[in-house]
Amino acid sequence: MGNWFSCSYEKGWNKGNACPPGFITKESCGLFTNDITCELSAAPSSEAVPVSARYNIGGEKCTSDTTNPIDGGEVPPSAGSCASGDKEIAKRFSKCCSNFFGACDLTGYSELKTCAEGQGDLVFDVWSPDGCKSKANGLSNNFQAQQWCKDANMKSGYCWIPYSMNVDMDCFPFDKGGAGQWSGVSGTATSKFGGETVILEGAGIPASEFQNAASSHHSVPLKTANIGAVSGVGFIGAAAVVGIFNRRRRLRVPKGEVPAKMEMSGKGGVIV
Repeated sequence: MGNWFSCSYEKGWNKGNACPPGFITKESCGLFTNDITCELSAAPSSEAVPVSARYNIGGEKCTSDTTNPIDGGEVPPSAGSCASGDKEIAKRFSKCCSNFFGACDLTGYSELKTCAEGQGDLVFDVWSPDGCKSKANGLSNNFQAQQWCKDANMKSGYCWIPYSMNVDMDCFPFDKGGAGQWSGVSGTATSKFGGETVILEGAGIPASEFQNAASSHHSVPLKTANIGAVSGVGFIGAAAVVGIFNRRRRLRVPKGEVPAKMEMSGKGGVIV
């Protein structure tokens, strides 16, 4: 139908720059519609884990050796496998205790495995350095066309940058050279391209911090906070399964609103 049904772009935007590198611009425009969206086309990093519901699988048996397997103690039997299609993101040793209440009377160790449901996003949009926490708490993707940080020094809260989440629930840039990253971890950060990698702090307790968490080999369920972070007492017996992330919900941000208002504050770090 000629140019009559061509999509209309805002000033400074076109089909070639409406989405960041690694994405393709999808158009669906007609007489009364002007729908332009970004769709991921490049493969995510092998270090990316799904931002989805997480759960723990506890081993059925404890060792009788009170020396941590990391320090040369007996290695406990495997905790089993994640469900089909899900991804194992952490495996660690958990204390077995004979005391039901109070302090742990260590009797040995069992294995605790954390899995992430496979349908979660491996790449997502982050509108500010605090956005990594919000994604972990359930805010889903928008990938709004003509809204990504296509230039350097753009303010956080007014454009998005694609990121991925690692096993410790922190976020790293999807393509810092082509699609950019936030320049720091505070709310005053701006967009930049290249340079040292800026890691954004996520939400919850990183898998690495569960390594020596005390847990009781009784029928005591894992305690969870509002996002399911493990809080101290542990799993048990037959494979115990506990969600670590709330189910994600679709969130559409109306044009003109600042998504950063919905993101929690926090701090992250910079690595070379």
